[in-house]
Amino acid sequence: MSDLLGGRAGLMGKIPFRIDLPGVTRELAVWHQDYRYVRGNTDIITAWVPLQDTPYVRGCLMVMPGSQELGIIEHDHEVLGKRHSPSGVFGREVRYVEMRRGDLLLFHSLLLHSSTLNMSPTVRLSIQARYSALSAPTDPSMGQVIPV
Repeated sequence: MSDLLGGRAGLMGKIPFRIDLPGVTRELAVWHQDYRYVRGNTDIITAWVPLQDTPYVRGCLMVMPGSQELGIIEHDHEVLGKRHSPSGVFGREVRYVEMRRGDLLLFHSLLLHSSTLNMSPTVRLSIQARYSALSAPTDPSMGQVIPV
């Protein structure tokens, strides 16, 4: 992490545990940048870990490669009655990231990504740990930053 962040790194104390139920859109993670939620600085790295195999049918993540280079994007489009998504980014390349239990996906807080709907008969579980350079500002709502 220190190499990726260019200095001593720390783990943010808030580590979400996601439960994505089959066919439920209420908490679907539509297209977004994590920066919108974690704030603090733009160079935060998310470590996304599925706790079971996560193929397309179970709601794998989708990413827009290179979209972090666009900088902070306004999330100006309402989706599913409450979520917000950036409206001016569609038409870019999209890749589905199917993963196996215990795999690790690292991505920049400005990378546009989304989950797909869990269409399987089972729950999709994942953990999202986030890392920041110790010298960079972080939002207190993300918890204490623990040096690693």
